[in-house]
Amino acid sequence: MSNLSKNPEVIRLAHLLGLGRRGNCLERIRKYAHQKVQELVSRFPIDTFDSFLRLISSALGVQIEFITQDEDIDRLAFKHAAISPTIRQQLVAEFLRVDTEGYLLQHPHPMPGDRRFVAFVDARGPRSRRAYFTAWHELTHLLVHPPQLALPGFRRTVVSRIQGDPIESLVNVIAGELAFYEPLFRPILDEETDRIGRLTFGVIDRARVRATPEASLFAAAIASVRLSRMAACVVRVESALRKGEVRELLSPQLSLDNESMTRQLEPRLRVVEVIPNEAAKASSLTIFRNMRVPPRSVLHHAYEAATDVELEAPEDQSWWETTQGGQLPTCHLLVQAIRRGKYVYGLILPGPN
Repeated sequence: MSNLSKNPEVIRLAHLLGLGRRGNCLERIRKYAHQKVQELVSRFPIDTFDSFLRLISSALGVQIEFITQDEDIDRLAFKHAAISPTIRQQLVAEFLRVDTEGYLLQHPHPMPGDRRFVAFVDARGPRSRRAYFTAWHELTHLLVHPPQLALPGFRRTVVSRIQGDPIESLVNVIAGELAFYEPLFRPILDEETDRIGRLTFGVIDRARVRATPEASLFAAAIASVRLSRMAACVVRVESALRKGEVRELLSPQLSLDNESMTRQLEPRLRVVEVIPNEAAKASSLTIFRNMRVPPRSVLHHAYEAATDVELEAPEDQSWWETTQGGQLPTCHLLVQAIRRGKYVYGLILPGPN
């Protein structure tokens, strides 16, 4: 995320918000969003995540509508017909024909009592795991939206495009923090952690259920690792090519009959996301994105499992290798792997010496 602070679009956003162009622009935008939230909470105290979500959405003039089944589209189009005569066609196009997760519409002529925006959030089937986070993603866009810029009537969140867009990535960072607002979530997480003395997926899931059961386990894991006082990182693994291999695969120089090259470009199980906390960054943990998962790791075993599993084992960082640097330095690890459907997540902690 450190590269985001140097991105021209992030620097421009900080400037438009009156935060200057120099220094860590990402950090200043984060603080700007949190200060706006803290001002609201100081005037209207909250004690649950539901009341927190309602407070921020109300303050921003947003009505959040969750689409839990296809039939909701007709109902919501009728309910919000005043926004646009083509609102049904828009919702059908976004949620039935493409992979939109969130769709924010601005009311062109709100009447007294109407909210300025409506955020439609896909909560159907597997998308229900991300719906809570998607709602916060849409709210965060408005929190950091420069007041001097007009919203062009609508905006959409498409999960496949977030990673390559610097503003979407920045909004994701802030949304993840607000979705598990520290003053509300930390006491619950600390209480669950103290019961067994360390962070586990079981601890994270119990804290999630107590705080905001609508959230996904992975989102809760990211928040828990960030707030944990212990060194930890959370990873997501899947079969993938390295970036360089993708470029080779797309290169016109790769002949279709070059079977040996094609075999070399087979996807391997890799870390596609890795989120360390500050304590982990200062420790010996050095697992990076795109690294191949060692075959003997419980992460590999969880990926190969035919059903949902939860595994844990002491491992060593020296099992991991980089393309250029070779074997990583020895560091005892405690690795927990969990498979939920097609997703495999890992929790990596420094192990006992």
